[in-house]
Amino acid sequence: MKQKMMKECYSLDNRWTMEIYGYKAFNSDYTNNYGKVFHENEVYHVDGDISFGIKGNGFHFCKRMEDTFRYISDERKIVAEVLGFGKIVNGMDEYNEYFDMYSASYIRIIHFLTREEVINYIINANEFAVIRFIVTGFKLTNNEIEVIRDKFKNSNLINNYIDYYCLNDKDAFKKNMKIKQLIR
Repeated sequence: MKQKMMKECYSLDNRWTMEIYGYKAFNSDYTNNYGKVFHENEVYHVDGDISFGIKGNGFHFCKRMEDTFRYISDERKIVAEVLGFGKIVNGMDEYNEYFDMYSASYIRIIHFLTREEVINYIINANEFAVIRFIVTGFKLTNNEIEVIRDKFKNSNLINNYIDYYCLNDKDAFKKNMKIKQLIR
């Protein structure tokens, strides 16, 4: 995303509001979990009190792209850059260490990212973000796996996560433990 920022501002009716840039995941048919279709460059609004969570009200999105994918089960999920504004509440999942999640009364779909843009985001992220991305079930192609492996060739941890989650090697972490034991 070109701009990552949060700013406070006043709306036309002079009430306090906020803008937060972030990401929102969708099913491969551009729908959310409730079947609503979203379009690029459109603004959407929800009435009522804004709250975060499964039974919350508002358009949910996250500051970091890798955090959005856990909410969509479609293996071919897609992600958009979004701008949440109006009334915004912050949500978090301390147990799973998910922070900077939001629910907004308005959301603008700025741009649906291509797969190439998603992979470029990930290969420029830190190890923690890459692991979060891998465990979400985003269906990677063999070529995309190789691009990530090449970028993080010195990270046994990331490569173990790729083996386990992307290539279904349920012994990936055990193999690495055996290698460490042999080295000692």
